[in-house]
Amino acid sequence: MSCPICLDNNAKSTGQGPHNLSFLIECPRCGTFTTSDDFITARPADLTAAQTGNASGWVYENQNVTLQRKEWDFLRSLNTPSVGEKAEKLLLFLASQFPQANQHLKFSGEGKELSSCWAANQAEAKYLFYQYLVSYKDFIQKLDIGGHPYLISPAGWDYLHSLRHINLNSPIGFCAMWFDKRLEPLWLDAIRPAISRAGYDPKRIDKHEHNNKIDDEIIAMIRRSRFVIADYTGNRGRVYFEAGFALGLGIPVIWTCREGRLGKVHFDTRQYNFVTWDENNLTDFCQRLQLRIEATIVDSPN
Repeated sequence: MSCPICLDNNAKSTGQGPHNLSFLIECPRCGTFTTSDDFITARPADLTAAQTGNASGWVYENQNVTLQRKEWDFLRSLNTPSVGEKAEKLLLFLASQFPQANQHLKFSGEGKELSSCWAANQAEAKYLFYQYLVSYKDFIQKLDIGGHPYLISPAGWDYLHSLRHINLNSPIGFCAMWFDKRLEPLWLDAIRPAISRAGYDPKRIDKHEHNNKIDDEIIAMIRRSRFVIADYTGNRGRVYFEAGFALGLGIPVIWTCREGRLGKVHFDTRQYNFVTWDENNLTDFCQRLQLRIEATIVDSPN
């Protein structure tokens, strides 16, 4: 059986259960995951190379996940990372595979090298490596020797160190949420005051004046934040992306959702401890959220 996500013919599958209603997939590109039989047959025929790269990358980052038919809507709607974000993912992957300074490495643009950077194909992965990381950023250094001609440069290690640095002195508490006018009281009466009372500066991108492209400004704001509050009411894809980006940087994320809506939140976030809210009692939610912030972030800037 080929991989139901990336269609790699070298994938291995093992039937599970009394009637083989689910399969354990071991794919050279996507890694290990479990699917229901209807997930396999429901693969969209019009899935693009970019969507395939996104889905493969997401599964690689969420190993041993179980996928059912309904998850295709989520996988095909994943946001495509920017070129810089893909290159950053690739650099992180290479550092995990070759963690020692001055350790030589090889790159082929195949298998997990593809999924690690959410590349649409081998050509894109090679571009990220050779043109972006080697030639443009100098994060990968080419050696004038045979065999293993590359290694992560000092500039590359320095950049990796900066990615792992949490903004301990940042006063910003960033909120990722659905920009729907029905949720405006949630922001004004609960989330904003909870962040402020915990000693931080509340930021929401639509309330922040800027001249940049909004996606770039969101990324920049998250990078500068001490923590992120992610409210999943409305199940917006952008909130998943912003929370995942923060987690990748080591920035704490506090999870919230309207009571009765947790069942609609995507399965891979349900293991987190959500603070739920009731629109008729936002005062109570504000107090509980403030306590969660203070318990999570023990070094208030004030």
